[in-house]
Amino acid sequence: MIRTPLKVRGFTLIEMMLVLTIIALLVTMLGPVVTQARHKARVTIAITDIRSLMQLITIYEDDHRGIAPTNLMSVIDREVLDPWNGPYVYNNARGPNIGKLRYYDAGTPLNSVYDLFSEGPNHESDPWVASESSLDDVLRAADGRIIGKASDAIKTISAAGL
Repeated sequence: MIRTPLKVRGFTLIEMMLVLTIIALLVTMLGPVVTQARHKARVTIAITDIRSLMQLITIYEDDHRGIAPTNLMSVIDREVLDPWNGPYVYNNARGPNIGKLRYYDAGTPLNSVYDLFSEGPNHESDPWVASESSLDDVLRAADGRIIGKASDAIKTISAAGL
């Protein structure tokens, strides 16, 4: 018995266009989700970096009779960039940046000894953390009891009365 080969059938143009349309819709729907996940991951990295820098500052203070460093280069040997490729900002209340501590209301400072923060994705910051340009900052507040986005820190400070 002689076998005849089966006819190979390909996809029609309509089937291909339907598949491409479905893929385009999925990409469109998943784009914002992926962007939001990337932003949350970057905030988490900044929080982790700030915690690590705080530990280095604490070690420095222990070695120098409770005196905080005047700048970050005193505790690290290279500039550390945040996830948005900006430098972490350090202001010591007793050093050359005296009077430059950030505040959250009517001049109430966020910290008593030093500020440590990332200016966030907009690379802008204001001494008043509730200003529009500072709400995306990732910062240390309440002398290290709060580390996170400025918008969240303000809510926590207000609710807890810190």
